[in-house]
Amino acid sequence: MDKPAPAGRRAAALIAGPHAVRAAQLAFVFPVLALELLLAATSPVEMVGLASLTGLGVALLATLAAISVPWGRLPAWTVSAVPFADVVALSAFHLVPSASIAGALVVIPAMWLGALHRSPGALLVTTASMAAFTVPSLLAAGGDLDGLSRAVVLPMVACVAAACMAAVAEMWTAQNESLAEQGARLEQALEEFRTHRAMHEAIIDTVGVGLLALGPGGEYRSMNPQQQKFLRVAFPDGHEGVAGQPGAVRAVDNVTEIGYDDMPSVRAMRGETFSDHNIWIGTDPARSLALSVSARPLPSADGTPDGAVLAYHDVTDLMRALRVKDDFVASVSHELRTPLTSIMGYLDLAREHPELPTEVAHYLSVAGRNADRLSLLVSDLLSVAQVEGAAMRLLPAPTDLGAVVHRCLDDVTSRAIAAGVTVTETIGPLPRVVADAGRVAQVVDNLLSNAVKYTPPGGRVRVALDRDGSDVLLEVSDTGIGLSADDREGLFTKFFRARNATERAIPGIGLGLAISKAIIDAHGGRIEVESEEGAGTTVRVALPFVPTEPAPPREDELDSVG
Repeated sequence: MDKPAPAGRRAAALIAGPHAVRAAQLAFVFPVLALELLLAATSPVEMVGLASLTGLGVALLATLAAISVPWGRLPAWTVSAVPFADVVALSAFHLVPSASIAGALVVIPAMWLGALHRSPGALLVTTASMAAFTVPSLLAAGGDLDGLSRAVVLPMVACVAAACMAAVAEMWTAQNESLAEQGARLEQALEEFRTHRAMHEAIIDTVGVGLLALGPGGEYRSMNPQQQKFLRVAFPDGHEGVAGQPGAVRAVDNVTEIGYDDMPSVRAMRGETFSDHNIWIGTDPARSLALSVSARPLPSADGTPDGAVLAYHDVTDLMRALRVKDDFVASVSHELRTPLTSIMGYLDLAREHPELPTEVAHYLSVAGRNADRLSLLVSDLLSVAQVEGAAMRLLPAPTDLGAVVHRCLDDVTSRAIAAGVTVTETIGPLPRVVADAGRVAQVVDNLLSNAVKYTPPGGRVRVALDRDGSDVLLEVSDTGIGLSADDREGLFTKFFRARNATERAIPGIGLGLAISKAIIDAHGGRIEVESEEGAGTTVRVALPFVPTEPAPPREDELDSVG
């Protein structure tokens, strides 16, 4: 891009340009011609006099030069010859008594020279007008008062006109310079904007992420090519270009159709902010695509909502790989359970042998404990394969949660004593509630086992169970090693191990809390963790309080009573 000329030079070129020279000279010569016609009508003798003809000739020659000379090819200062010639012409007319009024036309060349040369131009035109009017007037009129006034007034008028025009030209040039600088900055900003826009459009068009911008009314404002591909899969018959329209969109289980209120675009229009919300799209579940959706509101300049922006990531390969992994884990776990059950059975039979040597009994006891640990591990792996989405199966029934917690406490007491950890409980009276007793027991076992496992000798574990409004609240707290802020974020992720647990070589595979959260979610409850590294951990589980009539006594209970 060519660098623009300085504003002052451009202004001078404009004033001294061919069109400006012609316009200024024609503005001067037309009054001169009108004056000559007036002289011809009123004083023909003076019209053909030497002074009148000289003034007219000089004015016409200056006009011819203004029209014919290529001023654009000459330096700007050469234009000054034309207004100086006009001053000479006026000095000749000034000597004609009937045409002395022509001296007032000195304003035109004076303004011209002031515009061309600014302050020096005002000085030049004052000197020239004094030479043209003052000296001849004094010589012709002597000491006459009228002659003296004519000798002084016209140079003063010329000086004032030139000075005013010089000031106007200075202001005009300054404004031009300011406008030129602003124009240059705007041009640079525009060029940078075009460059950035082209770069951003190239990035948006080439990334493998679908990007969708929604307007205030939910209309599709803009999208990139990748999002257009996703929309063709989700809406094979075409879409209406608005948020929330029905299509081939399913939940994370790839079976349940998503309702209007749960559509990611509708949630975004409600002002929700979310990340990694997984959906499936496509009419054929076997060939559908898994998308991870994130949304952010789009505020306007005054802060009011102005739509939303959504990003759609294709995570099909990851979701299918996770499904294959879970299927593999479930298959291997099932294959391990059968021989493991047999091993544990024969170990129990062997330990019941009446003539078993003490040393062999010890060996069998060690093998039994490890078989029990392996059985728990296999159970956890099977649970992991069952906690994905809607695959979690519950068997709700009237359940005494206090009895469930007491049984779990009985199971963990021996381990707590061996670890030097004190366990206390506070369990209030609760009626039976509808829940899956086996699954809830699994949650309590996981929480108690973690609390004992991660609490050093001499520490304490406290268990509390009570009614909390519309929920039943289970709280397990300990004085153990606690968790850092970073570890708390990944606490419910499968196979996650906290850094301090790994450093201390505390055994575990990181499945307990992930399984517990899936069980509580399936019950419609919630699980929360408060922890600080070195200051212990508190886990709160809230289950919806669904009361039921007391369950009828079981047959074994009736037998015991009888």
